[in-house]
Amino acid sequence: MKIFLALVVVSISVALSSASCFHIPATRNDKTRPAVCQLNGEDHNIGDTWTNEACQKCTCARNGMDCCSFLKKPTDFDKEACHAILDKKACSYQVVRKDDPSQPCAVRGMRIG
Repeated sequence: MKIFLALVVVSISVALSSASCFHIPATRNDKTRPAVCQLNGEDHNIGDTWTNEACQKCTCARNGMDCCSFLKKPTDFDKEACHAILDKKACSYQVVRKDDPSQPCAVRGMRIG
């Protein structure tokens, strides 16, 4: 029983810490064209995988598109002396000193999403 309870606690912890995701059903533009996934006006074919401008990894499957954020956002750092800068091309944050952006700051905690 103790092992079962431990597994339940671990499962809940993993679920709470997982990335935020969403699903959009596949669509058909007309009857002759196969189903595609559409996001922000762009069509993606079944089997395609890409990273969108919101730093989410998306995959198009027959039943639709799933996108999950993988961006690690710093949450625990000295907010008075430092600030977080998002590099959208690299999909990552840099935490640097406000008075000297060439100097990194210590980050003690992050969250996904």
